[in-house]
Amino acid sequence: MQNLFRNRNKLGCVIDNNFSRYGSSTKNRYRYTDVPYVTFKMTRNGSFSSQTVGSDTGDTFWDFGDGTPLYKGVSPSHTFSNGAVKTVKVYCSRSRIAGGVLFRFSIYTGNAGLTGTIDLSHTNNLAGTIYLDSTSNITEVKLPATEQQNITNFLIEGSKVTSLDLSCITKCSAYLIDSNTLLTTVTFGTAKQNITSIYINSCALTGTLDFTPLGTYFGGYVRSDSNTNLTSVSLPTSSRTFTALYFNNCNLTGTLDISTLSNIGADFRCQSNTGLTTLTLPSSIAQSFTIFNAGACALNLASVNAVLSKLNTYYSSHAPTQNLTLTLNGGTNSSPTGGVFNTDLLNLQSVFTSAGKIFNYSIN
Repeated sequence: MQNLFRNRNKLGCVIDNNFSRYGSSTKNRYRYTDVPYVTFKMTRNGSFSSQTVGSDTGDTFWDFGDGTPLYKGVSPSHTFSNGAVKTVKVYCSRSRIAGGVLFRFSIYTGNAGLTGTIDLSHTNNLAGTIYLDSTSNITEVKLPATEQQNITNFLIEGSKVTSLDLSCITKCSAYLIDSNTLLTTVTFGTAKQNITSIYINSCALTGTLDFTPLGTYFGGYVRSDSNTNLTSVSLPTSSRTFTALYFNNCNLTGTLDISTLSNIGADFRCQSNTGLTTLTLPSSIAQSFTIFNAGACALNLASVNAVLSKLNTYYSSHAPTQNLTLTLNGGTNSSPTGGVFNTDLLNLQSVFTSAGKIFNYSIN
């Protein structure tokens, strides 16, 4: 997943907005905005450059916040003389956007020394990949209040942000939110196209992680691991298939309800949630699994029995084509009725043996 973003180490934006004015001269008056379309702080000492994403060659001005003259152009190259905090502002020309012309630019974040707030709230049409890595000094990311349909990927790693409001993003296919150790809340926007992947790992999420705004577009590869303060997950109703669905090493308590995901299958894991007592599956399983891991939890008898019963029902009418590893041991998980002589468990062994496939299982 991370390779998806590694070749795009940049903050990509499209700017499209109304203009007021910029500059004090008669020539420049009313040509540029008072309010910059992008504002960010950086402590870069030395060279800095950005790379244009789009084909626009127009009127963009950069104020590097260090007292040097404005730079005109979409691909600036600038050298900072010291590592003091600078507030960088980007302004755009009315003439370049007349008729809906879009401005595209990107900022490499790995060596930029970004710090404080990344303010994109004044842009009307963000696009492409928003990529913020190596961002240990970023404390806030401000996105527009209006709907953004052109952001395709969103990534932030290793920041100090405490919340992420992504409610303006509606057509993003991939999210990677990793190792943001102060991040307690993530708010998704109402999805309007299929999700291919969501990673939200090793953050400080608290309470409930709400995926319901993603609705019927929720699916693909979904992983939310090692969020040790996360106590529950709300899932939408979706018939999409999954390549993986993980909720490992969190603090899920009570019930994990995946019954609204009618085509759950492939690789499902919710291990090491020691307060998780109930796992609610769909009324019937419609896809095969290669891994089903609910080990080291506190699943009650009904949940353990239901897992075995529904897997048996599915495989009794769908001959296995892949091996299956089923993990229900560890923690305080209940042993199934009959233990190793559970009727559903014995039948699963027989079905896999007849199909020439391996069925590995672990129960308490």
